[in-house]
Amino acid sequence: MEWKHKRQSKIVKATLGAAVFGVLLGGYSSVWAADNIIVDGTQDGSKNTVTVDKTARVVGTGNTIDDKSEEVKIVGDRNKVTNSDRQLVFGDDNEIINREMGIVDNSVRTTISDVVIGKGNKITDNEIYRKPYKAVTIIGNNNELKKAANTIVIGDNQTFGTSAPDSSIIIGSLTPEDVENGVINWAAANIAIGHGALNRAEESIAVGNRARTGYSNQLIMGNSSSFDEKTGTFGSIYGHMNRVENSEKINTFTSAKGASIQVTGSYNAVKDSTTSLVYGSGNKITNSQGYSYELVNGKSFLPNKKDVAANLLMSLQLYSSDVDGGRPGSIEFTKAVDLMHDFTQNMGGNITVFGNGNIADYTNRSQIWGNGNTLTGNTDKYSVNNTIGGFSNIGESISQSTIIGAGNIVKNSEDNLVLGDYHAVENGKHNIIIGSRSYIEKEVEKDFGVPAKEVGFDSTYKITERTAEKPHTANISNAVMLGYNTDVSQNGGVALGSDSVGSVGANNQGGYNVGNNINTFNLGTDTTWNSNLAAISVGDSSDASNVKTRQITNLAAGKNDTDAVNVAQLKSARVELSGSGNIKVNTVVDTDGHLKYTISSTGGSSEGGSSITYTAGDNISITDGIISATDTRNTLEAGSHIGLGETKLADGSIKYTVNVKADGKVESGNTGLVTGGAVYNETHVSKDGNYVKQSYTAGQNLVALDSQVKTNTDSINSINNQITDMNSSVTNLGNQVNRLDNRIERVGAGAAALAALHPQDFDPEAKWDIAAGYGNYRSANAVAIGAFYRPSADKMFSIGTSLGGGENMINVGVSLKLGSSSPYTGYSKAALANVVAEQSEQLQAQNSTISALQEKVALQAQENEVLRTQVQDIMRQLAEIKK
Repeated sequence: MEWKHKRQSKIVKATLGAAVFGVLLGGYSSVWAADNIIVDGTQDGSKNTVTVDKTARVVGTGNTIDDKSEEVKIVGDRNKVTNSDRQLVFGDDNEIINREMGIVDNSVRTTISDVVIGKGNKITDNEIYRKPYKAVTIIGNNNELKKAANTIVIGDNQTFGTSAPDSSIIIGSLTPEDVENGVINWAAANIAIGHGALNRAEESIAVGNRARTGYSNQLIMGNSSSFDEKTGTFGSIYGHMNRVENSEKINTFTSAKGASIQVTGSYNAVKDSTTSLVYGSGNKITNSQGYSYELVNGKSFLPNKKDVAANLLMSLQLYSSDVDGGRPGSIEFTKAVDLMHDFTQNMGGNITVFGNGNIADYTNRSQIWGNGNTLTGNTDKYSVNNTIGGFSNIGESISQSTIIGAGNIVKNSEDNLVLGDYHAVENGKHNIIIGSRSYIEKEVEKDFGVPAKEVGFDSTYKITERTAEKPHTANISNAVMLGYNTDVSQNGGVALGSDSVGSVGANNQGGYNVGNNINTFNLGTDTTWNSNLAAISVGDSSDASNVKTRQITNLAAGKNDTDAVNVAQLKSARVELSGSGNIKVNTVVDTDGHLKYTISSTGGSSEGGSSITYTAGDNISITDGIISATDTRNTLEAGSHIGLGETKLADGSIKYTVNVKADGKVESGNTGLVTGGAVYNETHVSKDGNYVKQSYTAGQNLVALDSQVKTNTDSINSINNQITDMNSSVTNLGNQVNRLDNRIERVGAGAAALAALHPQDFDPEAKWDIAAGYGNYRSANAVAIGAFYRPSADKMFSIGTSLGGGENMINVGVSLKLGSSSPYTGYSKAALANVVAEQSEQLQAQNSTISALQEKVALQAQENEVLRTQVQDIMRQLAEIKK
């Protein structure tokens, strides 16, 4: 051991590096290490330079501590500390410069220090007015921090440009190529965990390899998921291989582009969109930015600001950054929630996608749930306010529409409701379609869109595709189609029941109008009511060879002029005429199918004593009587409903013809007489329909219509109930998703707590280990306790449980070691120490024995040498005797 003195300092030679390490961490006494590399006090070793500080501790060569640095500890080579107190450095080529700038409070400076472990790391300067307890810890290589405070970096090649890392945690490494390409971590209140993980703005979290945030207040948990730079504030991604992109180059962090996008799943792509929600895999949302109003009530939202959306987000960012409660301009949490509500409701794209393989392009304020659905618009016409649910539905340039089912295609339409499968609607407005259409199947060949040479296999495949057998009539509006394979070919038409077709349009040319007793058809011979809306169809007569009809049954009696009548009412309105005596009623059916009545009188007579008036030319025949003439006349006069005709005969007599005037109508207040044909025509239809038959009376037809209307009403009510149930199911699904999210958080916290349970090394004298852990995931917390039992070195049994939030978890495990092992595997550290001690004693005894043996051998060698000399003398003497 060698002592060297210079200026009251000691440089001590020893070989106990562990002792040096301990002294550096906490001691101020003399240091023991290799020759010429220890400095104690202000003195230099052979290659270290310490200018003034008497408290510095240095182990290594080529290290430098200037006269403005105090209490610096260094283990390693070529490290440099300048104007920086209380620095702890382990490694080589590290540099700490100007860490004393900005310190305004010295109350806790002696209790903390920056720590650098590794090689090639550099810390320079200080955050303005940095609080002294905000120290920096670096473990790794080639990291560089400027103006850092309260930051931990574990990894390699992390650089932060001009940003001042504050309250950040970075665990992971970047590649040298990343550094060459200018990839840096913006480390203000950020957390980045994973190789290549990166935050490019403040207040963000990136967890996963190559996970990269692009804006402030973002969260990514998953590998290779990312936001474009300056895109997507308040966004989150849960899952692998998701991207949120923006095609527009953004130069500032005040844009609302991509704001509040939430993605859960894998391989989802969101581009040029805001306030979108994606849950699933393989979904694409593009060009769904929403609105960015510049003015509200003629005034800018904030002074000197025009972009209201950006101002809203700026206020929210101020709130989220105000973790210490002292940031000027911050707002209360409830107000922040109101601002986010206004932004997402009024200014975002608001696209929600639940499912897999869905596409939304040029859309706003719409939702898609299911698989393989497509909703698109274009730059001239966005698709807005739509709901699509089911499988493989397509909506192109549509608005205010709901499509639920499979294989539906709706194009260039608005305000349509489609519930069912395989409908094809184009240029439709205000239509309601409930039911499904027949479809055709065909086999089609598709590919994954990637050349085979790039993926290494044939990317083509075949599937069976279903499409509508026949599209609905184009350009239809205000139609209602209820049932399987229904269709309407006239605007405003209604088709009820399967295979029904509404093909009769509005009759705006006139007809008989009961209200004003006007008939514009055939001068009063047509009794058709004029219709200004399309007809209701319960069948299909478009094919004359296959007419499809239905009865309308259980129809109540009509009351108003525009009500339908049932058969019972027609029966009660029937009029029958019969003749008696000299009155005869004849019926004739004319060419229009009307029944005409003819009434005639023949062979009339009068009893004696009665008065009869005759007119000139009348033939008078008297039988067995006496004629007496008086100064009176017998006359015939036509009444209000009787027509009187006369014909002069050859003998000078006159023939009178009495006709009944059948000009009455079957209507309220009409006192005229009607013919049987008129009554029949009023109470019977001209041809059979689906439910109304020509052979039925009016009452029978009304009963049929009433029954069918009731059936249709019941069907509509049933469908309404189904829609209500469907809405309830969707609501329940949303609630279940929310509950699932909460359970996932609790399960994640429980899993993290269980993962914190670890056993101690094997000790045959203490085979039981007890462990406790704590876990947090998002807003959930959990604690875990566990026990480990090792009966031997190659066996371990474990049990653990986590508690918290109602989602309790338990695990039980057994661990076995297989293969050959060292004979000392089962020894504890204490047992090994005893073995070493025993072996040391044995070695010492053996060394003593060897030394004794060596001494004996040496003594024997001496004795042998004496004997050899004596033998030689004896041999010489014998030789002389022989002579």
